[in-house]
Amino acid sequence: MKYTMIKSFKISEEMIDSFAKLTGDYNSLHLNEEFARKSKYRQRVVHGMLPFSYISFLQKEFPSSQVEFLCFDTKFRQPIFPGDEIRLEVTYSKVENENFEYVAVWFRKDSKESLIESKGNFCLSSCNRTPVDKSSSRNCLVLNTLSENTYTINEIAEKNDTFSFSIDTQLTQKYRDIILTDESSYSDNNFPICNNLIATLLLSTLVGMKLPGRYATFAKFRFSFNHRVSAKDLLKLVGEVKKVSVASESIEVAATLLKDDETLGNGKLSVAINPPPQPTISCKEIQTNHMDMGLKKKVVVITGASRGIGAATAKLFAMHGAKVIVNYYKGKHDAELIVEEIEQFGGTAIPLQCDVRDESQVKHFLNTVLAKFDTINILINNAIQEATPKSYMKLEWDDYLRELEVSLKGMHNICKGVVPILKQHKSGNIINLSTIFVDNPVTGQNKYITTKSTIVGYTKSLAKELASSNIQVNFVVPNMADTDLTSCIPSELSKKIAAEREFGRNLKPIEVAHSILFLASNWADSITGQKIVLNLGEPPFG
Repeated sequence: MKYTMIKSFKISEEMIDSFAKLTGDYNSLHLNEEFARKSKYRQRVVHGMLPFSYISFLQKEFPSSQVEFLCFDTKFRQPIFPGDEIRLEVTYSKVENENFEYVAVWFRKDSKESLIESKGNFCLSSCNRTPVDKSSSRNCLVLNTLSENTYTINEIAEKNDTFSFSIDTQLTQKYRDIILTDESSYSDNNFPICNNLIATLLLSTLVGMKLPGRYATFAKFRFSFNHRVSAKDLLKLVGEVKKVSVASESIEVAATLLKDDETLGNGKLSVAINPPPQPTISCKEIQTNHMDMGLKKKVVVITGASRGIGAATAKLFAMHGAKVIVNYYKGKHDAELIVEEIEQFGGTAIPLQCDVRDESQVKHFLNTVLAKFDTINILINNAIQEATPKSYMKLEWDDYLRELEVSLKGMHNICKGVVPILKQHKSGNIINLSTIFVDNPVTGQNKYITTKSTIVGYTKSLAKELASSNIQVNFVVPNMADTDLTSCIPSELSKKIAAEREFGRNLKPIEVAHSILFLASNWADSITGQKIVLNLGEPPFG
């Protein structure tokens, strides 16, 4: 015949504090709010053995006998938190003579969520109640103060540890009175607690303080007794790590309960080792390693750099310590003036002509760069033919081809030459220029928008291709900027367009250069295949 016992209780702060004091398990996950909130639980977790100890209420089912637990096989399924209300359901049945087996489940109250599951055996013996030792002045079952170990999963292999304790009747009574609260119909809470159970609670201390200590989460245990534990016996609990699984971040510990050289009980514990909290970066580390944008002495190739956004970008990179190649097609004089100004302010740059549409010229161009600077670290594709508005019905296929020759073919020619150089270093940056008009079109720019759309697809695809080589490929998407490229728009119309924006203006070339610089810097090391949109308050948003 099967019998059922049901017990409900609530975990209070007093119970948690008392459990720690009585067992010596001061594990930080249970008691330190600041530590616990940095764990995966984000709050303190109750010692699993605290609610487990409520299985001692089986004693009330046998008022004329003493319940002696023989074996526990227990799994901690879910964490229990301070303030949780728990419902314990125990089903037990007699096997033979005075031997019983039980199955117990701890639920979060008013839910079917299983928190702890346990099965095992107990027997009944004559009720020989040990008188309380009122002369005892001890506060803890453990005989010496324990320090909390801090073993991580990579440090725990083959570790062993031990501590001594004895079961004091006064402390057992204190445990019952403070922790094992009874709000049921039972009027008498003065029931004896099995010494084997009290000894089993110290497995919490072995795990939480010793093996591994601070980063422990008790997962399951199986523990059996060969002999009955007696009060006042000098006992020793020994743990030895037998198995370590780095992949699952868990260990198995062999636990043995000794009285002198006699084994009273033994078993196996499974423990999860939580990773230590991630350290917060220090101001000193930021000051030392994260103030510089990492552009000093980097070799930067900028196509179409003799005017507008390209010119501003060249100067900005040079002022950050980069060595800049100011590429031009026809603007030799402008490129030379840019380089002259850069050198006046202590920067390094050279002007270099190349028609990026011509593969042979690109090859010669890159060989010249390598002869001068030995390498290339950053490529910025800014070259474009022109952006003169033209009605769609007046566009011919040759109009598209002329623009694609520069924006797509030219970009591909120079990327194809630079990528092998970047792969040699297993690092590098490619930044391409598109336009906000791809997502927010305007009339009269079908050819320009179509061409810039190809840059979007090219960039994302190339980013995927080169990610495994640690090469980042991104693109900047500016709104209309005040450059020579937009001089084809009547000035009054340009002013009107700017005034109607939320920002009330057009972009400045240096603002676009800022975004390019960011994507090329080590501040953007985790970004690839992405775009920075300089929208001036216009769509697209997000």
